[in-house]
This record gives sequence, structure tokens and C-alpha cells, in this order.
Amino acid sequence: MKIWMLILGMTVVFITAGCQPEAAEQKESSSVSTEAVDATLRDNEVVRIGDEVFLDEDLTLYTLMQQVKIELLRHQDEQQLSGDALADRQEYWEDQMAYLDNYNVQLNHLIELNAMALLAEEKNYFIPAEKIESQLGGLKEKIAEAERAAALVEAYGQENFNQAIRPYLEASMLRDRVSEDLLKELEQENPDASEQELNYLLAQRFEGLYRDQLESLEIDVRAGR
Repeated sequence: MKIWMLILGMTVVFITAGCQPEAAEQKESSSVSTEAVDATLRDNEVVRIGDEVFLDEDLTLYTLMQQVKIELLRHQDEQQLSGDALADRQEYWEDQMAYLDNYNVQLNHLIELNAMALLAEEKNYFIPAEKIESQLGGLKEKIAEAERAAALVEAYGQENFNQAIRPYLEASMLRDRVSEDLLKELEQENPDASEQELNYLLAQRFEGLYRDQLESLEIDVRAGR
């Protein structure tokens, strides 16, 4: 069974054509308050997760990738829908793009992705370089086919994108390994569950695991935002 489940903590939950828009508007309940600050972070440092510090430029890249994913899904809708159905989806995707303007949304996505990538590393998961390159190649092909997505990358800078994207993809793929393991467990525990039921259970179990991971990490957020 093919399950599309991208859990993106406090940001857009991307959906397939068969899912309802309301599901995408739900947000993860576990989040890190941006009021919890650390004066030792420098001006260009937005958050420290364990021993790793993330900069303004990292947050910019993560937000770009969320925007790109939205535009890829919008492009998919444009190929498949027309008339009022397409107009409704266009309005929906505009709302999702506006949602990403929120700094807390941007920051919590960065934290969620990297916190769960750390959990994957604790489980000794590893993403080979060739898999990252394959993922990158497929992503670039999709971006090239979607005008709005390509424009976002062009505005960001193709050279900057090429230099920065691999660590992001690695973290994303590590996080997805955690989700895949949870899904396999749920399929074994619930052999008769529908795809919708499995997605719901997966979201709940991922949320609990993410909450536990947050409690195990020292996370400091820069003041003044």
C-alpha cells in the first residue's frame, strides 16, 4: 500500500490529491516556544539543537524547501484539475504559502526535522551519498517542470541551492526513515486498516515520538525574533 505521509511539525502538512484540505491545516501540537531563548547565540544563529547550531541561512533554505514543495503540489493540481476545482485548490495553496510567512512556523519545522533526524542517527540509520544524489536529481527534475518552483530556486540562487541542499535532504530522508519504521509497525498491528486510518495512526505515533525527542534534547532559541 502506498502511503503519502509527510509530517512537518508546525508547518504545512502536504497532501495528495486524494486527501482533504482540512487535514493539511492541522498542526503538530508539539512545538518549541520561541520565548525560550539563549543569549549566547550570536546574531546570525537562530537555534541550537543539542550540539548543532543553525543559522539564518539554514532557516531560509528550510523555508524555501517548504515553499518549493507547495509549488510542486500546486503544479500537480494544475495538471489534473480545472474550473472551480482548480480555483479552490489555488486558493488553498495560497493560504499555505501565507502560513509559511510565520517565523514560528519556519523555526518549528527546522527543529522538528532535525530533532527527528537526530533520533534516526541514534538508531544508527544512515543515508548513502548515492541515495541523496538520486533524491536530488529527482527533485531538480520536478522543479524544472514547475514554473513557480523553478522561480523560487532561481530567486534563492541556483549555486547557493546546489551548495546547501544536500544536508537538508539528508536530514529529511533520515526523518522519513523514522516515519517509515512507524508505518511498518502500524501495518503489522493493523492489517485491515485503511490508508486513511493508517495515516491518522502514523501522525499520532509520530507526534508522541517527537514529543519524547523534544524532551530529551537541549534546544535554545535566539532572542529578539
